[in-house]
Amino acid sequence: MAAINPDIYASASHQNMIGHLNGPFMAGALESPVKIAAAGRLQIEVSTREPVLLVAPLVALDDRRMQVNVVLDPDGAATKLAPLQFDCYTEEGAFLPAHMPSVDPSVRTAAPFALQLLVTYSDRDGKPLQIAVADVATVLQARLIEGMFGKVIYMLGAEKLRLRRQLREVLAMRALSAARWDALDRFGADLAVPRFFRSPRVR
Repeated sequence: MAAINPDIYASASHQNMIGHLNGPFMAGALESPVKIAAAGRLQIEVSTREPVLLVAPLVALDDRRMQVNVVLDPDGAATKLAPLQFDCYTEEGAFLPAHMPSVDPSVRTAAPFALQLLVTYSDRDGKPLQIAVADVATVLQARLIEGMFGKVIYMLGAEKLRLRRQLREVLAMRALSAARWDALDRFGADLAVPRFFRSPRVR
């Protein structure tokens, strides 16, 4: 029997909300995919209206962290933006805002822009992992939201990706192979086996 997924959008709840808009509201929240080159370069070549660029993992992270360093205008000013931190057990499609360019106060449009994305990984304790990412497009996806209404919708649903990540972590902690910290102590308490054992001191 085929399984039915009641929440096909998962952490990308803004896509669900945008998909349910109708009538004049649809014009206030437009979303489109943005191609990422293998080297991590992406380019918005046209003027956009009230834009925000979102980035998300293509694959669930499980027991490791991902950091995405973002550089604006890599061929010019090369301005470093705030890095994006995806914690352990983040789902695929958990979008974070990489760049929200300033807009013209009269026509509310932003000029074309380019970004450079660099991906690094670390373990659950923050120690760097030597994982080479030859093709950034295999681990990241990007979407562009246009319209003030689209920005509001994204903010309204942004907490869902945190809740789903926390739920995935709690579920993982129920397995002995993935448990850590207090979860290991709870396994030990259930089995009446202390996690740390100190032998009697010999005099």
